[in-house]
Amino acid sequence: MTTSTDLKTFKIAKGTKAQIVTAYNNGDIGDTDFAIATDEDYADIDLSNISNTGKTTVIGWGMPDYSAGVDISGYKTVGNQFTAPKDGFLSFVITSNSYNYAYIDNVAVCAANNNDTYARASITLPIGKGQTFYCAGIVNMSGYTSQFFPVKGE
Repeated sequence: MTTSTDLKTFKIAKGTKAQIVTAYNNGDIGDTDFAIATDEDYADIDLSNISNTGKTTVIGWGMPDYSAGVDISGYKTVGNQFTAPKDGFLSFVITSNSYNYAYIDNVAVCAANNNDTYARASITLPIGKGQTFYCAGIVNMSGYTSQFFPVKGE
């Protein structure tokens, strides 16, 4: 009988039944070493079997990486939009005496306005990888800045 010392690892989906048979070149059926990952080796969809340390790690992946911020203040028209290279957060400050709108995927998601005196708005929004952003209506602005911060887990 031919023997093999290679260890094969298989991930079997939860609830799947598996049968492993090894046939060698000479047609003999032989024993083989194998390992099947158990349910305990993988997180449940609802993360109910993750430790507190694991949960802390997962939450940390979704936090903004402030050290990797990118200035995106120049994106001010529908024809000139920022496309998020990763999941992340937009942070912008508007100081104006007119209506100003922030758009994600061409949908107005927030507005800052004041018609009588200058007002200031500071806004932070999540944005997904591939989504677009611009801030329009930037008229009579004494100050506008915006940055993109990727999440740490990307």
